[in-house]
Amino acid sequence: LRMTEKQIGNTVHREAFDAATARVLEGEALSVALGRTGCFPDLVLDRLAVGENTGNVVPSLKQVAQAYQKKISQQLSMFTKVIASGVLMAVFIFVGFIAFAIVSAVFTLREVDGIESREICAMLNISENNLWVMLHRARMALRRCLEANWFTKIGSNWPFM
Repeated sequence: LRMTEKQIGNTVHREAFDAATARVLEGEALSVALGRTGCFPDLVLDRLAVGENTGNVVPSLKQVAQAYQKKISQQLSMFTKVIASGVLMAVFIFVGFIAFAIVSAVFTLREVDGIESREICAMLNISENNLWVMLHRARMALRRCLEANWFTKIGSNWPFM
């Protein structure tokens, strides 16, 4: 027990294990001594008590270790999935923001500022076909926005509808 105590990295658990070791040396059962510390879950204490009663402490502790390894593996797997999803979502948002910025810049240069297509292509280092695709997409997005937020809200009061 003293060797095990030296291997415990958590100081709270180490001190609790030290107190339990002192009680075991006085003749108390290990499961009861560990239960008094309040630091160990009931599953560990129950399995340890069964192991003490049957004379199979080591297999009981191995089962406890396997159960906790499985639980930790599941939690780590879930954590990595959540982190991966969050990072992927952040990348998608960043790429979408960049794409929106480029398309809105092209649309503003062409439609608002009135700059010629060739000048825009030279400024942004894009092909003329790419420029026209961006402009088309920007116009369609503007049209959907206007249809959803402008024309439907005005409804029957709008004279052209």
